[in-house]
This record gives sequence, C-alpha cells and structure tokens, in this order.
Amino acid sequence: MECCMAGYEYGGRRYPDRGSMLRASREHYSRLVNSGMSYMQAARTVGVSKQTG
Repeated sequence: MECCMAGYEYGGRRYPDRGSMLRASREHYSRLVNSGMSYMQAARTVGVSKQTG
C-alpha cells in the first residue's frame, strides 16, 4: 500500500513542511522588494495580503 505525502507547495516546488514553504515565500518577497518592486506588488505576487507583506 502506497501512502500519499501531502507536503506543501509554493512556486511550483514541493516542501516537506510548512516552515520550509513559508521561508521560501518570505525570501521571494524580500528579493522582489529589494529589486525595486513595491510592497503591495510583491505581496500580490507572492500571494499574501498587503497587511501581511
């Protein structure tokens, strides 16, 4: 019997736990803001609310 591993996905990649996925999304958000994108645009791109971003 084969077991399905749920896992977490962000940006087309799978992560073993929620912490790893959140770390990847935060790093992506930081890279976008550091490259000159506005906070609001970066939040939309990453998929979080502008208040969270």
